[in-house]
Amino acid sequence: MLVAFGVHIGDIGKRPHPKMAVWIPQLNSALADGGSKARIVSFFGKTGNFVVDAPESEAATIRGLLTSVARTPFAVLDPAVVRRCVGALEGVEKPRDEEGCTWGLGASFCTTSPPPAFDPNRWNTKKGWFCPIEAGIVAVWKRENLTDREVLDSSNRITWGFASQETGRRFGGTWTARAVSAINGVLGKVPAA
Repeated sequence: MLVAFGVHIGDIGKRPHPKMAVWIPQLNSALADGGSKARIVSFFGKTGNFVVDAPESEAATIRGLLTSVARTPFAVLDPAVVRRCVGALEGVEKPRDEEGCTWGLGASFCTTSPPPAFDPNRWNTKKGWFCPIEAGIVAVWKRENLTDREVLDSSNRITWGFASQETGRRFGGTWTARAVSAINGVLGKVPAA
């Protein structure tokens, strides 16, 4: 099994969320037409978080196929790597809350192969704190703006796409980022071995 995260699938303002019940059979048909036995067997949410039935050894091949048939880049990873990422996220220190904001935890994944060389140096911007975990994976604490009532401010939202762009600027290549809830959600769809 493999876990796949697509770039800009259903991003706010970029394009509508695809209907997974319609899109996944189309993607699977395109994979089969391309000669692949890989199949998307499950998903989480509406933003291209897939479980793909294919050997871990074929991650690079599946990345290329999914990117081709979906017309957007994908990060494709062994579920063990994604679980290791979640474990590492638990140890990344949260920035202090500030007036008018809190922080959302997630990770940014490189979609290009091979991933850039690992650089352990952390960095911060006004919108997020970044902590590389391993080559191709960066932990992200994303700023979450709050209203005067101390609830998330949907009119002043910083998207996970920001984290993707920031890691791409730092390391090069194309990246896609997810909240830890989405990462755990797709891991929960991976069948037990």
